[in-house]
Amino acid sequence: MAENKLTLKENNESLDFIKDRNAEDQTNQNGGQLNLHPADEFTDNEGRQLLCQSCEEYGYKYQAEGFCVTCSEFLCRRCFEIHTLPRPMRGHVLEDKDQMPKDYTRKRKVNVELEMCPFHKNEIFISFCKKHDQLCCQMCVDIAHGICDLITIDAACADQNQKARDFVTSIVELHRKYVNLKFLAEEHISEIQWYYDKAILSLKKTIDVMHTRDIQSMTNIVRVCEKAVKQLNGYVSEVDTFKKNAEHSREFIAMKLLGNQMQIIKNNLNHLEEKNHYTRYSFYGTNNALNIGSLVIVSGLKEQIKTSNYYSGVKRIDCLVVLSDLRLIAMIKTQTNNNLTLINVSFKSKLHSEPFPLSGNAIVERMKDYVFVKNGEQIHTCKASEISESKKTYRKTDFRLDILVTNGATLLALCCDPLQIIELDEVHPSVKVSKKTLLTVDGASANLFRHQASVAFTTTEILYATDSETNSVFKIAKEGESHCLVRSDRLASPTGIALYREDTMLVCCTSAKCIVRVTTDGKILSFIETCDFEPGAVAFDEAQSLLYVSGKGRYINVYHA
Repeated sequence: MAENKLTLKENNESLDFIKDRNAEDQTNQNGGQLNLHPADEFTDNEGRQLLCQSCEEYGYKYQAEGFCVTCSEFLCRRCFEIHTLPRPMRGHVLEDKDQMPKDYTRKRKVNVELEMCPFHKNEIFISFCKKHDQLCCQMCVDIAHGICDLITIDAACADQNQKARDFVTSIVELHRKYVNLKFLAEEHISEIQWYYDKAILSLKKTIDVMHTRDIQSMTNIVRVCEKAVKQLNGYVSEVDTFKKNAEHSREFIAMKLLGNQMQIIKNNLNHLEEKNHYTRYSFYGTNNALNIGSLVIVSGLKEQIKTSNYYSGVKRIDCLVVLSDLRLIAMIKTQTNNNLTLINVSFKSKLHSEPFPLSGNAIVERMKDYVFVKNGEQIHTCKASEISESKKTYRKTDFRLDILVTNGATLLALCCDPLQIIELDEVHPSVKVSKKTLLTVDGASANLFRHQASVAFTTTEILYATDSETNSVFKIAKEGESHCLVRSDRLASPTGIALYREDTMLVCCTSAKCIVRVTTDGKILSFIETCDFEPGAVAFDEAQSLLYVSGKGRYINVYHA
């Protein structure tokens, strides 16, 4: 009802205005002449009279005494007074005769980019809301600012001189800072290159010394060996000639003389073998804010962990598993038990021990948060973080389990009778996939797991297995297909195997007491040339760049890797 009354009031005011306008029109017109204000106040710069454009549409000619910014129209006194009375026009912005434009051709032009409302299409800003500090178009006024204190944009600008100056000053300051920052960044680019070049030069200078020394040493060994081979070939040829010609006296004299020379040649060979090694090094980056990395001598012995401090009668250490925070799990075999032992590498201290009865080769693997122990024909599991707690035992498997292996996501059992791969559930001992018989291109893998062996399992689900009987490393797909990757006397009864950097593996050469690196294409590279025991287990901690090696005896060797 209030709205209807207001509308009725508006209508009555409009009707009264029309009646007054008609009366005024009859009174003011005198022979068709207008009763105008002085021309200098109500004419534009070209002398044309400024008339009410609203009244002109109805045939009336009245002098303009105001201007509607919203409608962009000149208004006479009465139109100016009632222009904002109708509800749709309450938000219109008016300018009186002192503020209004002085020329028809100089009405306020809209800068489309700056003055168009971003919220309402095709609407221009017409006013400024002091309460909300916001520019408003007509729709803004109708929807949200109808009862606010609105002023014209020009009026809002009147007291903005100081703010405008401050605003410009802030822009200038920002401009200055960006220019300075750009200059500094350009300077930093050249400085970055300087530090880079200096670091590379320093690193190169350091390793050049080792590089030059090692190349010269190996080149000298090659030269001496070539000379010795040539000399020995000459000796063989000379003795064969005397023998063919039946010159027995000369053959006897030559053999006596060569016998004395041979001892010198043997001594030289021993000396060359001792010198036939070089420095292996690599740069490893760190996340330390004060130390971005270090140049490490690879395969250099860092320390030894003496397990006889934990147990008496240690015979060998068969399995090694790396945990986080420099912790290591080792299966230490004594005369009475297999002992699952958690070791703090930093302090070389035993954190926990879990005894298992001796029943065949023990194997330890870690997957996710659990540690799996194959002992005899059973698999035990416990939490890696709490080895001393929550130990439970798998039921006895209905197949002979020879090797247990995991790549961190899949747990596999490798069996030799018949030769097969079985995927195990990590929580229950049930078989997850059907048994797969291993195939091979050369038939050699038929006896693969009947010999002392170890297996590494990659994230791409490829297995690499050692075979100590044939001095071989086999590559095996999880589906069952296998082939010999490399067979060489240089492997010398390979046992333990671990994944290393850059798609290579580290293999324990038990008989030769060394560790070699084997690439995925079958190339053998030297790594640790001499161990003081027969190595049988190896584990690589990539986060710490450390290599753990154990085997026959009571020590765990820790190497930089």
